Amino acid sequence: QVVRQYLQWKTYSEIERLTGHTVGSIKAYLNDFCRVMMARERGIRSAREIGYYLGRTERLVMEYLALLKDAEKIPEQRSRLESLKYQMRHLERKSPGKKGLSTMVWKALA
Repeated sequence: QVVRQYLQWKTYSEIERLTGHTVGSIKAYLNDFCRVMMARERGIRSAREIGYYLGRTERLVMEYLALLKDAEKIPEQRSRLESLKYQMRHLERKSPGKKGLSTMVWKALA
C-alpha cells in the first residue's frame, strides 16, 4: 500500500496518515522498490536474482515487480516512475578504476 500511495503522488505525511507507517518505514519501502526497479532497468528480470542481489525475498520482489507493471500502464504513475528513475540515476556511483557503474549502490529518498 505504501508504494502504491506514493505512485499516486501522495506525500509522506498523507501516506503516514493513511497507512499508520512512519516516514522512516515509508522511505525504507520506497528504497527497496526503487532498487528493484533499477535492477530491472539494468536488465535483471528474475525476481529470484533481484532478491539475491538486494537481500530481499523473491516474494517481496515479485510484489514490487507487479506494482511496477501496473504503474507503467497509468500515465500519472508512469510519470512518478520516471521521476524516481531520474533520482536513482543521479545516485549511482562510479567505482574508481572501473569502467561503467557499480552495481546496486542506490540509496533512495534519504
